[in-house]
Amino acid sequence: MIVIVGASRGLGRELSKVLNNENLLLMSKSKIETNNKNHYFISANINNLNFSEIDPFLKNEKIDAVFFTVGLVNERDNFNLNEEDKTEIVKTNFLSVARLTEYFLNSGKLNKNSLICFCSSATTVLPRNKQVMYCASKNALNSYYQSLKTFIESKKLKIRSALLILGYLDTSMNEKIKTIFPKKDVNQLAKIILKKMNKLDGVYYIPFYWFLIKLMINFLPLKIKIKIINFLNI
Repeated sequence: MIVIVGASRGLGRELSKVLNNENLLLMSKSKIETNNKNHYFISANINNLNFSEIDPFLKNEKIDAVFFTVGLVNERDNFNLNEEDKTEIVKTNFLSVARLTEYFLNSGKLNKNSLICFCSSATTVLPRNKQVMYCASKNALNSYYQSLKTFIESKKLKIRSALLILGYLDTSMNEKIKTIFPKKDVNQLAKIILKKMNKLDGVYYIPFYWFLIKLMINFLPLKIKIKIINFLNI
């Protein structure tokens, strides 16, 4: 079984399409229509999800991969964002993902060489003047991934973990954002992930030029970094 968390739209939805012939457990806040008898669906807010809702689907199943494609942004996200919205962003993008990850690790349902894959954001390589909590939560996810990797190695667990640092995707989340770099087609990205799925293990920048941007940014003074932010419209 392959689990996709955040499967109703964007990359999660496209992954479910390219993995259509697989046994899938789809999790999302919005309802998903599927006629495939091998596709199972849990409708729940990831922040309020009760593990007892997942347990029945795993009773006779083993997990080959878990994809966390969930993400939450808020157009008002800056230092003046109210506490409720800040909490919702951090929980959706990081805390609830960490909570679910630990559930799957402790479930005893992960197959040998199974994959836990997180989706993060390439914009976390830059300092922020908007989408502050979004980037803070994705940076926390990046750090959590490093801790997870260390845990897997120290416990000699026979599983893989991957962190996808993604640039702008052509999704509803980014439809109002004008960017200097092209937005990547999510169906094409889903096919790339499918092709590499059995070997994914480590950190991947997609597109790769974001890694080069990160290297360049690290050596620049803050004032120049801010100019780059404004130029890239991030």
